[in-house]
Parts: sequence; structure tokens; C-alpha cells
Amino acid sequence: MSPPIHDYFLELLPANFDTMAILSLTATIVATMIALIFAISQILIQQSSTKFSIKVAEYFYKDRYLLISLSFGFSTIISSLIGIWVNFGPQYYAIIFVYFLIFLTSLIMYYFNFDSYLRADKIADRIKSSLQKCLNGNNNDGIDCFEKNSEILTEITKSCLRARDRESANNFIKSYISILRSLAINTKNTKIQNKERIKFVQIIYKNLYNIFEESIFEDSPVLDRYWIHFNEILHYSLDSNIKNETSKYVQTFTKLIIDSEQYNQYKREIHAFCYNSNINSISFSFESQINQIRYRDEIKELNYLINFKINTDINAKSEIESEIFEICDNINNNKDSNIQIETDKLIFNLSNLESTLIVHNLFFDVGSYLVYCIDIGKIDARSYLKELFDCTNPRTNMTNILNQPPIILDPFHLLCAYFYHGSGDKYYYVSPETSLYSNSFVDPIEYRQKFLLLSIGFCYLKKNNWTSIPHYSSNDKKEIADYFEFLELCLENSEAFHETIMEIETEKEYWYPLFGVEFYNIISELYSWNSLLEEKSGEILNKLDQHPHVDGTENGSITKRL
Repeated sequence: MSPPIHDYFLELLPANFDTMAILSLTATIVATMIALIFAISQILIQQSSTKFSIKVAEYFYKDRYLLISLSFGFSTIISSLIGIWVNFGPQYYAIIFVYFLIFLTSLIMYYFNFDSYLRADKIADRIKSSLQKCLNGNNNDGIDCFEKNSEILTEITKSCLRARDRESANNFIKSYISILRSLAINTKNTKIQNKERIKFVQIIYKNLYNIFEESIFEDSPVLDRYWIHFNEILHYSLDSNIKNETSKYVQTFTKLIIDSEQYNQYKREIHAFCYNSNINSISFSFESQINQIRYRDEIKELNYLINFKINTDINAKSEIESEIFEICDNINNNKDSNIQIETDKLIFNLSNLESTLIVHNLFFDVGSYLVYCIDIGKIDARSYLKELFDCTNPRTNMTNILNQPPIILDPFHLLCAYFYHGSGDKYYYVSPETSLYSNSFVDPIEYRQKFLLLSIGFCYLKKNNWTSIPHYSSNDKKEIADYFEFLELCLENSEAFHETIMEIETEKEYWYPLFGVEFYNIISELYSWNSLLEEKSGEILNKLDQHPHVDGTENGSITKRL
């Protein structure tokens, strides 16, 4: 049987061991070391606060090695003082010796950890770790913890920007971006509830806005590095609510840089969002799958959902997914065992389409705001519009497919953005909370309409489905009613479109530089397009009005008003 540990301890002591002297010396040494810790820590906090922010001190006092060393240091002192007056025997001295060793070890670790309070990347890792712990908190406690730590991170980042230390600021912003991506994209790998997830995302975006605003005020912009992350969140997040929240804040960030006349920042944003899913490639993928189907009714229904419904109501994506699953199950299980429609591919393409339309609607708003800025003389935004319409990223064989403008230059998609904006509501209502004009007290309809027609003018330049009108061949009552409403909107707005085209023509000094020598051709073509749209819409509406499925719908009969 091995001897007790205190026997080994006693062998280390000299023969003339003086208990009181040794314990007194131990307490004195430890007390001196603790005083040294406080002195060095004060210098460290002062340097870190000067370089970053006083908020760093909150993490300093939570340092694991500091807390351990102080705990065992004071335990060693108290135990030694007690041991001077009361003789507990060798076992007690062994315990004091263990305390002293733990104190010394943690003190050494703390010493070698000093630089973590002077390096931005190390501090960022500490705060990121704290934020991650908050994510795993319980409901409101986790959210409150996350918000408090986010405020600290934001204050530190803003201090770096004021000191023109962009490198350190970017290290802190990367902590936000990393957590934002994990919340938005890796949704299956966490146990966070959807409501809490949205709140965490909102807190991050709110703090990022404060940081970006400070960076522009201090003339030290940092936003250009992060557009690509927002674009990826819009495309790869599986949560539609997060996509909508991201779209809202990207719009807010964009307004910030436009109002601050940060053209280079804006240009980098457009370049980031140019690497967007190409609407034509998505449509081709859908068509290649749908063409496998031999059943006319299913083809019509899928075409309606993919080519029309999602364009007018992005919020109906979940409902559309369910309908696609039902149609595909019906084909795969009940009709022809030789035909297996790959439902997952259809849903994947639907998600890509949803993301592309969110970006399209987002930049439709941005474009209308640029028209507003030109109209009131706020800034000369024509170069901004030019960049939006005609992305100037270098095109190669590898990037040409994905390298497209953020807005879809196609009359049908532009009309859907103008009429519905993906909300599913006739005549999209711009809420003050999300509007680019929230502080301007203006009705954006005039500027949205002008931007619509300018965009269609660029469709003519690029020959993109110049005169396209959706094809309607369904017998479903709901589908007919939706088509009916869209065409009715086209017809109702034709006169207003004509007046806006005339207004653009009279504002030659504004718009001629945008189109160059093609300006008069575009004006002529816009008149022709509007007349053709009115004529075709009227013809189709007359036919649809005789359709039995139109009777009794909320649209009513239109032939009496034609």
C-alpha cells in the first residue's frame, strides 16, 4: 500500500522545519504576487482602454486565469495565517502547498495571456465566445446577455474607427458576421427557436448599422468588405424571415451610403450583388424538369406557381412548396412509375428564385430612391443608376452567367415589382418603418413608376423580352382571377405610364446622359411598348371576361369598362 501524499511532502522539508516561519513566508510571497498582479493589471487595462475602449475591462475582470489565481492566492494566504495559529498537522500543510502550486500555475498562464488584451483579434475571439454562450441562454436571459455583449462589441469597434484603426475594427466586425452567418445559414445545426433567432439577427443588424454609420462619419468606411456576406445570406438562408430582415437592413445600409455620397462603397455593393442567381438559368432548370411531365394539368399548375405566383407573392413560398410537393407526389405515385420528378431540385430552384426576387425587389426600391434623389436635387445619382442597370464587373466565360445586374431587366418582373413588390397585395404599400423615404414624408409611387419605365428603357437597350406578357392557358378559377388582376392593373396604369413617359421626355437634361444617343429611340419605344401593353391586356381581358371562372370573382367584369 502506497504511503499518503503528505509523507512525500514531509520528505521535501528540512529536518529543522519551522512551521510558523514557512507559513508566514508563504503568505508574504503570495500577497506580494497578488499586489503585483493588481499593479500589472492596472497598466494593462489602461493600455487596452487607450487602444480600444474602457469596455474591454469588463472582459478583463472575467478572465479565467485571473479569477483562478486570485481565488487560490487568497486561499493560500488565509490557510497559511490559520496554520500559524493552529497546528493541523502535515496533511494541512500539504493542502496549502497544493493551493500554492495551483496559484503559481494560473499566475503563469495569466502572465502569458497578457497580450490577448492588447490584440484586436484576441479580444474579438473573447467577445465572440461570450456571444456564443449567450445564444445558448434561456429565452429572454440569452437575448439580454447577447444585447449587452453586442453593445460592448459595438462600442469597442466604434472606438477603433475613431482612432482610424480599420484593421482592428474589421476584426471586431468579423465576429458579428461569423455569428450572423451561423444564425442565418446553419439553421439546422443549432437549437435556437425561430423567434429568438430573428431577435438575435435584428440585434446584430442594428449594431452593424451603428458601426457603419460611425465609419462613414469618421471617413473610415468598412462596409465594402461585407456586402458579399449579405448577398450569401439572402441566397443560402433557409429562413424566409431572415431573408426579409436582411433585405430590409441592406436597403437601410444602401440608403446610408447613398445619402453620404459614398459612390465607391455603392459600386462595390452592386458588384457583390451582381454575382446573383441568373433568372434565365433558374427558368431553364425549371423548364427542363417540367418538360418531363406528360400531364397537361400538372404542367399548367407548376408553370403558374413558378412563373407567376412566386413573382407576385414571395411570402407565399411555403404554400407554393406544399403545392409543388403535392403535385410531384401525385405524378410520382399515382400516374406513371416511369416518371420520377426530382422534387428536391424543384424546391432548390424555388429557393433560388425566391432569393433572386428578394434582391430584385430590394434594388427596385433603391432605384426608385435614386430617382427621388435626382428629382429633389439631393445628389446627382445618374452614375448610381447607370451602375445599377449595367454592372461593370469584368465579364469572362466563367462569370458571365452569374454576373447579372441586381434587378431583373424584364418588363414582366419589373411590373410585378411595381404592382406587388412580392407582397401579394394589389398596389404594394410601402410601410414607413422600412421605406427609404421614411424621413422625407413623400409618396414614393411617382418615383417607383418613373424608375419602372427607365428600367424598361434599359430592357429595350438590352433586348430583354422587350414585349413579354405572361401566357395564360389555365382553367383554374384562382389562377384565372390572378392573371385577370395583373392585366387589369396593366390596363388601369397605361394612362399614368403615358404621362410619366412624357415627363421623362421633358426632363431630357436629367436622363439623356443616362441613355446617350439612344435617348429619343428609347422614348419612342416606351410609347410603343405602353400602347402594345394596353392593347394586348385589353384583348386578353376581353377573352378572360367571357371565361366562366372569372364570373363571381372579386375582380368582377371588366368589359363594361373597356
